[in-house]
Amino acid sequence: MESHFPRCVQCIAPLQIGTGVGGALKSIFCKTVKCPSCGTQVRLTDAQVMAETFAACVSRFREKLNQALDAAPHLSQHEALQAVGATDLSRDSHRLHTRDELCRVTARILRMALRHEALGHESLITVETITRGLLPRAIRIHARSDGHGSPEALLMIARVADDDYVTFEPPLQPQIKAQAKAPAAGVVRRDIKEQPANEESRPGVVGV
Repeated sequence: MESHFPRCVQCIAPLQIGTGVGGALKSIFCKTVKCPSCGTQVRLTDAQVMAETFAACVSRFREKLNQALDAAPHLSQHEALQAVGATDLSRDSHRLHTRDELCRVTARILRMALRHEALGHESLITVETITRGLLPRAIRIHARSDGHGSPEALLMIARVADDDYVTFEPPLQPQIKAQAKAPAAGVVRRDIKEQPANEESRPGVVGV
């Protein structure tokens, strides 16, 4: 099995163990190491298991992405921008020239969702092909928020050539909370005390 850099079992951050002779001695004699990100003391054996788990999550995601990219058609730059919903190569859209670079950038954008998946939470990331009629046009990658601190993320990808891609991160739609319903007409609330006529109301003080 391929060896990966050990990671914290709490936040999945890489652990500082060191390299060379010093790192080898530390891995032999030190049973635990402190995570530089969250301060958790992690056993090195557990850290190595988490490293393999996280790497497996990233590998599964890249496999799904590669399958979708293989089926994506070659579009002109104008068609690609239309397919991903961008108007031009602005700061929110980018042109990437290798598939490996695309996979690395995409995994970096979705790193929080991949971390939570490695922690054993429900799978959050979906990779789907957007079609026009019966023809594929673009790839939509969505990472849902799971309530454990994993933020929502959305990425659109269109293929321009064999190893040339346009990516776009559409703005996420804010969740609109349902407004409280007003009391029905004719209903009088009995729990509100009448205010004395000579006492002025205090504007701006609500629910103190």
